[in-house]
Amino acid sequence: MDAGRARIGRAPITIRRQSPAVRPESASKRQSRRTIAFMRTLLTVLLITSAVTPVCGADTRELFDAGMAKMARSGEYAREGKFGPANDLLAEACAEIDGAVAASPDVFEYRSKRGMIYSSLPRFLNKYETGRKDLEFVIAHPAFKDLSEAQQKQMRKLLDQARSMSGPTDRFPNVSDQVSPVIAAATVTMPSGGSVAWMADAMRGQPGLLGTHILNSADKPGMIVILSWWKDKAALNGFFYSDVHQGMIRQAYDRKPGEKRDVDVTQVGIEVFTSLPGGTRIGGGLTPEPAAKR
Repeated sequence: MDAGRARIGRAPITIRRQSPAVRPESASKRQSRRTIAFMRTLLTVLLITSAVTPVCGADTRELFDAGMAKMARSGEYAREGKFGPANDLLAEACAEIDGAVAASPDVFEYRSKRGMIYSSLPRFLNKYETGRKDLEFVIAHPAFKDLSEAQQKQMRKLLDQARSMSGPTDRFPNVSDQVSPVIAAATVTMPSGGSVAWMADAMRGQPGLLGTHILNSADKPGMIVILSWWKDKAALNGFFYSDVHQGMIRQAYDRKPGEKRDVDVTQVGIEVFTSLPGGTRIGGGLTPEPAAKR
């Protein structure tokens, strides 16, 4: 997108303004909506499996129940905005639930509960493939016919959802393919302090990346903003599914049970913007030169 230009003496002036590509949903509202949906799934799981009589050993029963209890508490922490403890409990819950299923893989209750939960977790946690296999097992199980029609419909719906997540999808469907550049603003709040410079370093050289900036918020202590400029939506979408980004997610979220967290994270968010003609640049500005020239 061309920018209006003027000249004062020998100093070039570029007039630009940053404007949202779409009206972004606030991080708090988005997190609240997802948490409510997750908690509803947990309740549905309990309803669907309440009539199922488990056939399993005491050891796996205790392990599985402990994992489910931690999963529920993880959801409560997330609803309160305590993302650090929520992620830690989630890791412990998944490890215990997976351990019980590995020891008793043919238990209908275990596979149905895990399948429903995993297929409903955010995609970046990479649990949907396990959820898909569980739900396929459950739907083919003789006990499936004993569930109500509504329960069967819900499980089939979740299975379709898990299958649809097997390949790349458009993470930003409300952004036009013609918008250029696309600016991604990723925010993370660490009240006790921390650094995300390693993320910006890992992003260098990604296809379609025009530049990055890391900012520290003055009015929200502990919040760090990573701004990245992309050639278009396809470039940003490609980065989301890249090995680099998936590695960032694993480093940030995958933790062994009991493993200590370096810093506590209380907020995360991602919003997208684009540039419009307007604003002023004298001797440079926030927008990287490769993006400013577009």
